[in-house]
Amino acid sequence: IKNKIFSLNLFILGTVVFFIGLFKKVYLADNLAPFVDLGFSLIDNGLTFPEAWAIVSAFALQLYFDFSGYSEMAVGLGLLFGFRLPVNFNVPFKSVSMIEFWKKWHISVTNFFMLYVYSPLSLYLNRLKIGKFSQNYLLMLIIPTLFTFFLSGLWHGADWKFVYFGLINGIALIINHFWKIFKLPKLPKLFSWFLTIIVVLISFVFFR
Repeated sequence: IKNKIFSLNLFILGTVVFFIGLFKKVYLADNLAPFVDLGFSLIDNGLTFPEAWAIVSAFALQLYFDFSGYSEMAVGLGLLFGFRLPVNFNVPFKSVSMIEFWKKWHISVTNFFMLYVYSPLSLYLNRLKIGKFSQNYLLMLIIPTLFTFFLSGLWHGADWKFVYFGLINGIALIINHFWKIFKLPKLPKLFSWFLTIIVVLISFVFFR
């Protein structure tokens, strides 16, 4: 009886999660798409400052609802069959740093690159035992981060726009890490959130 109740609970939860994902994908992402397409098609004709940022923001939301929508549909379908797939997005647009953002955006892909690219490369370079302080950071943080995000950009497609997308986020992450390492003054949360979102939106322009 307990197993039947457990299975029923998973089935109900899976159905709810699936339809939440379906709503995000079909109702939100797909309805934002025409507005975004129209906006980007008018770039050559010139856009006002508010129009440009509105279009980029709409594209970021379209991307989020699209990716998180089909991810949640997959999680929901998994639960229907008794499989527990990990959550792939965790409210990334509430992030107040680039480090936090990449812990919450496309989590499965980020974890893959951290586990199989960043960590092995960083550990290997760390074993080289370079003496100078600046060179240690160059080998342990800067090179692995840039290389990882360069590859993650190419993972989206063999195009320079994806490389630029990856490198912008990689450079922003390096700055964020150095800010923490050198214990620079903590910024107000609202300002930190604003800076994070601005960087993310700029990188999404290249992604588009």
